[in-house]
Amino acid sequence: MASTPQSTTQEPPTIIRTLRVRLYPGTAANGQYLEQLAGACRFAWNHVLAGHETDYCTWKAASKPGEGPGSPTFFTLGQRFT
Repeated sequence: MASTPQSTTQEPPTIIRTLRVRLYPGTAANGQYLEQLAGACRFAWNHVLAGHETDYCTWKAASKPGEGPGSPTFFTLGQRFT
């Protein structure tokens, strides 16, 4: 029995992977340091995200033809961050 090839136009299924980490700092000083570090990382990420949203609004208001700034994926925001 001959099998029919599957269509190559279908997109592969999206796989979402998460990793949950719990940190046990050991001392109160280490715990406070980890909280400050997490806050700094959150601030930096939100700053980059806000810049991307500003660029998108500017591009949309100017209604320029062609590619816009793209979607804010982890990869594209990581490029902007560095």
